[in-house]
Amino acid sequence: KLGLLISIVMIGMAIVLSWYFLTSSSKLLHEELVKRGMEIVCNLSSTSKDGILTENLFHELDSLIEAAKLNPDIAFAAILNRYGRVLAHTDSKERGKVYRDKSIKKALLSKKAVYIDESKGIIRFVEVVRIDKNKDVLPENAEGLDTEDSGIIGAVLLGISLTSLQAKTNNILDVSIKMILLLVVIGVILSFFFSTRITAPIRA
Repeated sequence: KLGLLISIVMIGMAIVLSWYFLTSSSKLLHEELVKRGMEIVCNLSSTSKDGILTENLFHELDSLIEAAKLNPDIAFAAILNRYGRVLAHTDSKERGKVYRDKSIKKALLSKKAVYIDESKGIIRFVEVVRIDKNKDVLPENAEGLDTEDSGIIGAVLLGISLTSLQAKTNNILDVSIKMILLLVVIGVILSFFFSTRITAPIRA
């Protein structure tokens, strides 16, 4: 009975520790992806203003998108003008299309600098691109993005894939399972050791 109790305790400890380690690690990795996504979308927003104002006439937005594609975690990236028309996209087939995405409207209504949404294994970031209202280059309106704020000239969309997070989580799960098995073996050995120590004097 003592050996069985020790084994159960060791298995219980292993499961609890593994679950805590897995959930904590997954949460930290997810937060790191969100942080990285926010940095990328903010950087694209600040560097794409001139390209949006010129409607990507000199293809400067294309170079920004190409640089973003170098990040393996990026599922897609797009830069829109104030009417929602795609000026640059990681998928060239999307260029020229007009987006009426709900997430863009939500981003415009949100007080946060970056609107974040997560679905279908992708974390979506939307940041509205604004310029100083005191400048003479302000657009007359921003009807395409459903806003009356004349400082808005476009928006940046970014998708971060959760594939790498899932792969890392699976690796952590493998380590956790191995740790559970190890603790089970240790529990069995300890239970056998204590059992023989206790029963040996009785048999003698």
